[in-house]
Amino acid sequence: MKKLFGNPRQFAIGVAPLEGPPPESDASAAITWAALEIWAGGRSLSAHTHIDSEMVHVALHWPAIFFARWLVRSWPSLFERQTWPLPELDRNARDLCEELDDRAAEDVESDKKVDLRDEFMAHHSLLAAAAGGLLPDLYFAHDGDRVSIAWGKPAESLPVRFHHSRGEIDIATPLFLDAVTGFIEWIVEALSRSDASQAVSDKQEFDGWLEYIDSRSAAQANLAGFIGITNDELVAFLEGRAAENVFALPDRWYDRGSHFDASESWPAVVFRAVKPELSQDDVEELLQRLAQVDPSEVGRAQIDGLRARIPTPTGRTDFEQGYAAAEALREIIGNRDEALDIESFVRDELSVPILEDLVVDSPEIDGGSIWDADRGPAIFINSSSDRGEVDWGRRMILAHELCHLLFDVRAAIPLTVVSGPWAPPIIERRANAFAAELLIPLLGIRRLVPLDVRRVSSEQYQTLMREFGVGDTTCRNHVENRLRLRRGY
Repeated sequence: MKKLFGNPRQFAIGVAPLEGPPPESDASAAITWAALEIWAGGRSLSAHTHIDSEMVHVALHWPAIFFARWLVRSWPSLFERQTWPLPELDRNARDLCEELDDRAAEDVESDKKVDLRDEFMAHHSLLAAAAGGLLPDLYFAHDGDRVSIAWGKPAESLPVRFHHSRGEIDIATPLFLDAVTGFIEWIVEALSRSDASQAVSDKQEFDGWLEYIDSRSAAQANLAGFIGITNDELVAFLEGRAAENVFALPDRWYDRGSHFDASESWPAVVFRAVKPELSQDDVEELLQRLAQVDPSEVGRAQIDGLRARIPTPTGRTDFEQGYAAAEALREIIGNRDEALDIESFVRDELSVPILEDLVVDSPEIDGGSIWDADRGPAIFINSSSDRGEVDWGRRMILAHELCHLLFDVRAAIPLTVVSGPWAPPIIERRANAFAAELLIPLLGIRRLVPLDVRRVSSEQYQTLMREFGVGDTTCRNHVENRLRLRRGY
């Protein structure tokens, strides 16, 4: 009888026992021989056609134990370790795997780059669980309150043709946990019907995992993994202090186990963004100074009023959300295609303080934004960063942080974001797109340059840079992205 765990419109695992398994030396594989379905975004990623016979199957006929072992044994890296292994803003594990592939190919002599790619793929790509079977090119990654699921275009060399094309979906972390937990419980039930030593051993491992994911240890592992350090490093950082005090966590946060969302903690969000760049003492000092930012009542009213007039950017990719939000803001302020004095807009019209005294000793950390019941809204700029020390970079930082204040405040969850290469990718990508569109709007581009991006001259790029006050890289990338998008790319 088929069981379906999760929601097929978002993410689900379906499994049904099959009769007459092929000969297996692995007793657990024989017991869990099944029709396995994997659903994401309302499509079956397991659906495929055998090229020789043209037979169509919705499910994979495969020992489900292989998928279960991979999920459980990869858990510390797949689910708990939430930061990327290098400073990148890729939004899903598939894109990062492709980036790691490119880096390894560019430097074939670098064993370190190859090892980094192989290690990451082993814990985030479902192909690592194949054990000789044919599986879709599917990737998982967890970050705070979401799990990203992405799939690539199937390889043409396979003896089967998977029906899916390239795509991705973000789902709520609890849905992913419920689907995986239900699937593992099904595996445990199947294994309990055998006294074979392998089946007994696997059942004990999975029983231990099911107990662990509801434990305090799992909650602490989520906290450490979100900020990108090991449990031992977290314990050393705390130095005997209670995590709830250092990271502003609610009472009994550890009772949530694997459901604990560390992105609810503003110190954890800041720690994640700055720890690879700063010393532990510098991190401590920055957290203390951010905690002391004064409230701005006028700024709260202004930002709240503005946010209420801008439609919530949903249902699109992160960069399209950013573009749409910036377009809506320009419509509201009555400036659709002219240069915008972003500093005057933020400081004078919105009454949001721009803090200059939160010095951060890193060229990679641009600035941050702050808003909760007791602090802000406020924006700080790291004037010693590569961007913060030049006018066009300062403008980008202000526009970027304004996006965080407008769209990244969650109910009852404090907002303190520090922007840099290690910050959470989703909100950073949206804020980058928002900032670029706010400073150099599509309508302004179309007013000054041809619609075909291939015909934009160097002189026209220079004109755009002068008129809108942006740097060369931002200008060229944004013009190419916007004009290509308008032409159907």
